[in-house]
Amino acid sequence: MEYHLYSIDENKRVVKLSCDASDILFNFNRDLAKNSDKPDFKLLPEFGNWMIEAVPSAPYGSCADPVQLLSCRTKINNRRKILQKILKNHGDGTIKIASTATPFILGTPHSMTYQDPEMK
Repeated sequence: MEYHLYSIDENKRVVKLSCDASDILFNFNRDLAKNSDKPDFKLLPEFGNWMIEAVPSAPYGSCADPVQLLSCRTKINNRRKILQKILKNHGDGTIKIASTATPFILGTPHSMTYQDPEMK
Protein backbone atom coordinates (compact mmCIF):
# COMPACT_ATOMS: atom_id res chain seq x y z
CA MET A 1 0.00 0.00 0.00
CA GLU A 2 1.34 3.37 -0.98
CA TYR A 3 1.10 6.25 1.51
CA HIS A 4 1.42 9.95 0.77
CA LEU A 5 2.87 12.08 3.57
CA TYR A 6 1.42 15.42 4.56
CA SER A 7 2.46 18.04 7.09
CA ILE A 8 -0.24 20.14 8.74
CA ASP A 9 0.49 23.46 10.43
CA GLU A 10 -2.61 24.06 12.53
CA ASN A 11 -1.62 27.62 13.47
CA LYS A 12 -1.23 28.74 9.86
CA ARG A 13 -4.00 26.39 8.65
CA VAL A 14 -1.73 25.07 5.90
CA VAL A 15 -1.34 21.55 4.49
CA LYS A 16 1.82 20.68 2.57
CA LEU A 17 3.39 17.55 1.17
CA SER A 18 5.99 16.29 3.62
CA CYS A 19 9.13 15.41 1.67
CA ASP A 20 10.70 13.52 4.57
CA ALA A 21 10.24 9.91 3.47
CA SER A 22 13.97 9.19 3.40
CA ASP A 23 14.40 10.38 7.02
CA ILE A 24 11.33 8.46 8.15
CA LEU A 25 12.52 5.28 6.42
CA PHE A 26 16.00 5.66 7.93
CA ASN A 27 14.55 6.07 11.45
CA PHE A 28 12.12 3.17 10.97
CA ASN A 29 14.88 0.80 9.84
CA ARG A 30 17.26 1.99 12.58
CA ASP A 31 14.61 1.42 15.26
CA LEU A 32 13.66 -1.91 13.69
CA ALA A 33 17.23 -3.16 13.99
CA LYS A 34 17.21 -2.36 17.74
CA ASN A 35 13.81 -3.94 18.42
CA SER A 36 13.24 -7.68 18.72
CA ASP A 37 9.51 -7.29 17.96
CA LYS A 38 9.47 -7.10 14.14
CA PRO A 39 6.38 -5.95 12.23
CA ASP A 40 4.95 -8.12 9.45
CA PHE A 41 5.74 -5.50 6.80
CA LYS A 42 8.57 -3.44 5.31
CA LEU A 43 8.57 0.26 4.51
CA LEU A 44 10.15 1.13 1.17
CA PRO A 45 10.82 4.34 -0.74
CA GLU A 46 8.31 5.19 -3.42
CA PHE A 47 8.43 7.54 -6.43
CA GLY A 48 8.59 10.88 -4.60
CA ASN A 49 10.12 11.73 -1.25
CA TRP A 50 6.59 12.42 -0.02
CA MET A 51 5.60 8.78 -0.51
CA ILE A 52 6.25 5.52 1.37
CA GLU A 53 5.19 2.03 0.40
CA ALA A 54 4.31 -0.59 3.00
CA VAL A 55 4.60 -4.16 1.73
CA PRO A 56 4.25 -7.53 3.51
CA SER A 57 7.50 -9.04 4.79
CA ALA A 58 6.45 -12.35 3.24
CA PRO A 59 4.06 -12.92 0.34
CA TYR A 60 0.50 -13.88 1.12
CA GLY A 61 -0.43 -17.51 0.70
CA SER A 62 -3.23 -18.85 -1.44
CA CYS A 63 -5.56 -16.35 -3.09
CA ALA A 64 -8.27 -19.01 -2.88
CA ASP A 65 -8.12 -19.12 0.93
CA PRO A 66 -10.71 -16.70 2.39
CA VAL A 67 -8.87 -16.52 5.72
CA GLN A 68 -5.72 -15.26 3.95
CA LEU A 69 -7.70 -12.68 1.98
CA LEU A 70 -9.62 -11.43 5.02
CA SER A 71 -6.41 -11.09 7.05
CA CYS A 72 -5.32 -8.24 4.75
CA ARG A 73 -7.67 -5.74 6.39
CA THR A 74 -6.27 -6.31 9.87
CA LYS A 75 -2.69 -6.21 8.59
CA ILE A 76 -3.24 -2.97 6.66
CA ASN A 77 -4.85 -1.36 9.73
CA ASN A 78 -1.85 -2.45 11.82
CA ARG A 79 0.59 -0.97 9.27
CA ARG A 80 -1.27 2.33 9.34
CA LYS A 81 -1.19 2.47 13.17
CA ILE A 82 2.55 1.83 13.24
CA LEU A 83 3.16 4.39 10.49
CA GLN A 84 1.08 7.00 12.33
CA LYS A 85 3.12 6.35 15.48
CA ILE A 86 6.35 6.84 13.52
CA LEU A 87 5.04 10.06 11.99
CA LYS A 88 3.93 11.37 15.37
CA ASN A 89 7.48 10.95 16.66
CA HIS A 90 9.00 12.68 13.61
CA GLY A 91 8.99 16.08 15.25
CA ASP A 92 9.31 19.26 13.26
CA GLY A 93 6.46 21.03 15.02
CA THR A 94 3.79 19.98 12.54
CA ILE A 95 1.33 17.13 12.46
CA LYS A 96 2.22 14.40 9.98
CA ILE A 97 -0.42 12.21 8.40
CA ALA A 98 -0.32 9.37 5.89
CA SER A 99 -2.99 9.04 3.27
CA THR A 100 -3.59 6.74 0.33
CA ALA A 101 -5.26 9.61 -1.55
CA THR A 102 -3.58 11.51 -4.39
CA PRO A 103 -1.96 14.78 -3.29
CA PHE A 104 -4.29 17.50 -4.55
CA ILE A 105 -1.74 20.20 -3.75
CA LEU A 106 1.13 18.79 -5.80
CA GLY A 107 2.55 21.41 -8.12
CA THR A 108 1.09 24.42 -6.37
CA PRO A 109 3.44 27.12 -5.04
CA HIS A 110 4.93 26.45 -1.57
CA SER A 111 3.24 23.04 -1.35
CA MET A 112 6.13 21.04 0.14
CA THR A 113 8.07 20.90 3.40
CA TYR A 114 11.63 19.61 3.85
CA GLN A 115 13.68 18.56 6.87
CA ASP A 116 16.84 18.13 4.80
CA PRO A 117 18.25 21.53 3.71
CA GLU A 118 19.90 19.91 0.66
CA MET A 119 16.47 18.99 -0.74
CA LYS A 120 15.48 22.58 -1.53
